[in-house]
Amino acid sequence: VETSNIFENGSVGSYDWSGNGDDAAFNSMLALNSVLTNDKLMNEYVTDASIGAQTEWVVTMPTKRFHVDANPANEGGAGVTAGSPVAPFTRTTKYNKTAASQTFACEDVSFSFWDREEQQVSESETAVPPVVSPMPQIPSEDPDLFQLCREANVIRFASDDSYPDASGILKEPKRADTVFGYNNFELAYSEGWMELDLADVPEASEINDTVDIRRSLPADKDGESKEFTGLPVVGFAVTTYTNGNVGDGVLSNYGGTFQHRTSRTIVSSGQ
Repeated sequence: VETSNIFENGSVGSYDWSGNGDDAAFNSMLALNSVLTNDKLMNEYVTDASIGAQTEWVVTMPTKRFHVDANPANEGGAGVTAGSPVAPFTRTTKYNKTAASQTFACEDVSFSFWDREEQQVSESETAVPPVVSPMPQIPSEDPDLFQLCREANVIRFASDDSYPDASGILKEPKRADTVFGYNNFELAYSEGWMELDLADVPEASEINDTVDIRRSLPADKDGESKEFTGLPVVGFAVTTYTNGNVGDGVLSNYGGTFQHRTSRTIVSSGQ
């Protein structure tokens, strides 16, 4: 299937991806991508220590390997250069015998966060700035940047400066000295919202010199060339609570999962 039907602005639009070459499987993958591609991803988090709250997010990119594998050289459809990442991804993974010569297909991402009343930290406040571990492997000290490096990424929210060997809920290992561990966020609020910008490549990123916004390869919609901005992602948040203040020696343990909220932006090619 080289077409996709996308719900947008109250109606369903049909997109034809066959113009990206003669490889039907490749075009089918692009059609699948369009269903998953989002420019923003949002969800809640809770880290209130008084109720033992923990939150972790899972952000997966199920089609990533078809975009970033440069060994052997990526041979996609029309407009795709062998050995280069397939849009909307911006880096390739290259495996070599020496670790020093390996490169990983990390996507540089910026984020914003709010408290549960949707207030943000102002520059005049003395609240703790965001702390992200591990630090991005890019030439930047901007605390509002991090990297999604895996097909299945775990993001842990911390209530303090802890960075344990494994995340508390999903038990994802830290994997010290590598970009493939979980991301550890320490934010100014013990509960609130966070939003990931999946479309705009941060200005501090070295990739920004060549790509400033992530766009898909083009699709035809009613004779007009269209592109989807962002990354093809799916996932969820999970929060657990351990409340020892219920009374009469009662310990309450409970939790839940919450689907990510997302937004979609489709633009005309060349816009």
